[in-house]
Amino acid sequence: MSHKDPITGCMVADIFEVVTPDEFMGILGDMDSEDRKQEKDIMENKKIFFGRLVEYGRMERKYSGEDFLILSVERILSVRFSSGFKESKLEIVAEIVAMVDGARKSGMVWYKYWSWAGNFYEPPDCDEQLAWLRCGECKNETRYACHICPEFRKE
Repeated sequence: MSHKDPITGCMVADIFEVVTPDEFMGILGDMDSEDRKQEKDIMENKKIFFGRLVEYGRMERKYSGEDFLILSVERILSVRFSSGFKESKLEIVAEIVAMVDGARKSGMVWYKYWSWAGNFYEPPDCDEQLAWLRCGECKNETRYACHICPEFRKE
């Protein structure tokens, strides 16, 4: 039902005054299928993730001073992408090779990108993180070669 917005004082429509519940469920279904398509595209094309890591390295140099240069994405183990009307989140677990502050480093990483559209009180925002995983921390529960433990081998 329409109601008065407490911030602006204007009359605003409820979502179901604009679309029917069936149309709304169709929109959510379309959004979900687009999310699965994004996941599939990243799993099948390592260049997409490689490009994200190149940008991540530029931001790290600019804001934290850490020198992060991506050399290769060896394999991608899992991708989870979810989008909504106000925010989206991407999480990737992959094996990469990079130069970090002049040292060659290879292993499994967990990468997360989150963005938020903002609201009346707060502006849009985003955050990006990359963490190196130790043996046994892989979200996929897949054993991988960490180049330290002899018990873990590439399958």
